[in-house]
Amino acid sequence: MNPPAILAKGIGRQASLILSIARFHEIPIRVQPGLAVSLSNKAGGSASVPQKHWDAIINALKEILATSDSRDPNKWYRDLDAKTFPRFNPLEVQVGESLIKLVSTKQGGTFLDDIKQLRKDVALKLGFVFPPVRIRDNCTFASNQYRILVWGTQIRQGVIYPDRSLAVPRTRTKACLEGRHAKNPLDGRPGMWINRSLKTRAEKLGYDILEPVKVLTSALDRTVGKFADSLREIPSY
Repeated sequence: MNPPAILAKGIGRQASLILSIARFHEIPIRVQPGLAVSLSNKAGGSASVPQKHWDAIINALKEILATSDSRDPNKWYRDLDAKTFPRFNPLEVQVGESLIKLVSTKQGGTFLDDIKQLRKDVALKLGFVFPPVRIRDNCTFASNQYRILVWGTQIRQGVIYPDRSLAVPRTRTKACLEGRHAKNPLDGRPGMWINRSLKTRAEKLGYDILEPVKVLTSALDRTVGKFADSLREIPSY
């Protein structure tokens, strides 16, 4: 038996066309945004679904069989249309309580300004303006935790210390700094969250210094770059 394959994929108008063709041929439709995002980097043209996703495909088929009406096996989804789909924000940033001051203009946060500049930079580099970013606090997080979602699926998460600075070595410096180990979200280089009193010393030792809001912006930048194809066209509801 051949493994499951991806026959078509798309967003916006292309997705609407795929849905229309599926309904015309009475092909069951399942709404699974997490799985869709996971498979978004796989090419069309009968590309095989990675084995790690086979269980999800099998479960979807079981649900289809369990909910089918014997008199009309396609009745349950005949009237499905894009307006019935749950709405997911193309881009969403969630932050813990301690990070609210980074994203709130009322508390002096500059994250929104950084997003505006990032949109301009991405437009020049990649040729499109990425969609608005939904920002909200999440009381279930650790206070200094953040995560970034694309189409409702978590893509990136991390920890930011709002009262420290992230020091990232420009070269293979052997000079040690005291702090909390971390990675630069933009390029994965190892770094250290240091007390701000050590910034000048760190710079002299060959470290780049990133302020907390820049770390969050870098994480968003990396996410937009990775999922650019999924963000170029926004579905109409």
